[in-house]
Order: sequence, then structure tokens, then C-alpha cells
Amino acid sequence: MLPPGFRFSGLEILRDLAAMAEAYAADLYGETEPVQTISLQTLSLSGGSVVAADGRRVRVDGVLADAVLDGLYVADFEIDPAIWPAWLDAQDEALAVLGAVARRTGAVACAGAGVVLALEAGLGRSGPVAAAPFLVEAIRRGRRTAIDPTRTVVEATDFLSTAGLAGEPQLALRLIERAVTPHLAGVLARRIGAALPIEDTPDDAFAVTVLRPDDIVARARALIRAGFSHPMNLEAFALGLGVTPRTLARRFQSSIGMSPKAYQQHLRLASAQSMLVRTSRPVARIAAMVGYADTAFFCDLFKRRVGETPKAFRDRARRVSHPR
Repeated sequence: MLPPGFRFSGLEILRDLAAMAEAYAADLYGETEPVQTISLQTLSLSGGSVVAADGRRVRVDGVLADAVLDGLYVADFEIDPAIWPAWLDAQDEALAVLGAVARRTGAVACAGAGVVLALEAGLGRSGPVAAAPFLVEAIRRGRRTAIDPTRTVVEATDFLSTAGLAGEPQLALRLIERAVTPHLAGVLARRIGAALPIEDTPDDAFAVTVLRPDDIVARARALIRAGFSHPMNLEAFALGLGVTPRTLARRFQSSIGMSPKAYQQHLRLASAQSMLVRTSRPVARIAAMVGYADTAFFCDLFKRRVGETPKAFRDRARRVSHPR
């Protein structure tokens, strides 16, 4: 969401990450069909264009109240701290809309002055939140909101926050982690050199249990994750890591309890499960996208590994997500 006087930094970071995500998806799945991993919409409270902090007028894609979102990013904006109380008092209707949309959205992230808007809209009242020094008074306006100055991105009960520009790349990645997948956020974090502790978190479908840390296996896993839909020549792959296929297989088994090929299969099936839940693509197309040209083989493998057919998995997931 773009408030009046918004700063471009957050929007440009999200645009860059969305473009990187599309390039990654094209590399993984492009031979099968185009895949859009992140659909980025610019929204305003009125649906009309918004004047940015630098004076540029920006057209938006729609009005916030009508949006159905997986993730919401409230951009930082420029405002004179002296007029905060009067300005906020005049925003009751807009803040009610923001609160309603945020509460029905899976993940919310706010930067800079956007943190104040989230609090005024009724989110994260107890904190903790991130705050620039000049915003502390506005954040604590009639509230006992805890402020955490020690972390770049601070997690409250119902939204993520950062104090300003320095934390916006990590804030955007954390939003993608929650709204899309931890796997995609991890790929993007590695591509921009950002620190994001999401590898092998319990809610990441791509995660595995690390039994013994191993630098070579970690490097190999990153490479496999970046191209798991493509065929793997184990001998050439091991040579690129400076080890023999036998040594690589032994180290994989010791580190994560499975072979390189089994790890690739794990990633393919995790990706298939994600697409079965999040898209309406036919099973045959999903099979081809994750690397299996033979749909019957894919369905048999899926049932053996997951415990049910792809169709049954999709139907059950939808019943859980949309109970009658």
C-alpha cells in the first residue's frame, strides 16, 4: 500500500525481488510454461494516483479495500512529526479499511511511518515493533507498545516491521517468506546476499533435518535447490564440487540422511505439493514443471512418498483451507 508521500525504496525493492523471482521460476519451469511467482499490486486507500515523497505522481493498480491479498506491504512515507496527531485523527475511515484488509491478509509488513499506520489500525498493539527515533512519540500515542531497537526486522503478533531504509530488503524477504514460500525467500536472499535464517525451518516444505553440518553438502544443496527441475548428472555435479560421486553420496547420507538424487526428489515433490495447493494447474503440467515428463510415474511416486494421490492431496488441502 502506498500512503501519500510514500518513499520509493520499499516499492523498488519489491519490484526487484519480484523480477528476480520471475527469472528464477523461468529457469526452473520456463521450458514447460511461464510461471508467475509474485503478483505485485500497487494500491492506495482511494484507488487514485499517489504523490510520492519526491513529488512524482504514481498510478496504482487498485483500491486497498477491494484487494484480496496473500501479503500486504505498507510503505514508509514522509510526514512532519509535528502534525502527526492532527493528521492521524483525520484518518479514521482510512485506518479502518487498512485494519480490515490487514486482518484478512496472511502476512503484513510495515516500514518506517507505515508502522504507525498499522498500530493506529489496531494491529500489534502490544508490540514489539521497530521504530525510527523521530517516530517513537507517534508509536506510543496512548499505547504501551514495546519497541525493539536491537533487531533489523521485528516480529509482532500480526505484522512485521522495520525502522527504515536499511531494513527494507530484509523486511521484503520476510514478507515473501510468509506470503509465498520460505524456499523462494531463501533463493532471493542468497541472490542479493542478504541474511535470512530460513533454511530448514520447520514450516518450510523444502526443509530437511540436518544431522551433521557439512560445508560441501550445504553448497551442493544450494545448487540443487536452484535447479531441481533439471536433470542431474551426478558425476559432473560431484566433479564441480571437487569430490567423487561416491564421496558426495557418503557425505550427503551422513549430513541429511539421503542421497543427492533423493534430495532432488524431495524438492520436486515439495514444489509439486505447493503448486497443487496454490494453483489450479493440471497434475500432468505440474509433473512436467517439476521435472517428470511421465505423469503416471510422477503420480505413483507421489502416492508412495506422500501417502495419497496428487488429486486426493489437492482436494484435502482445499477442504482444510476452505471448510464448509
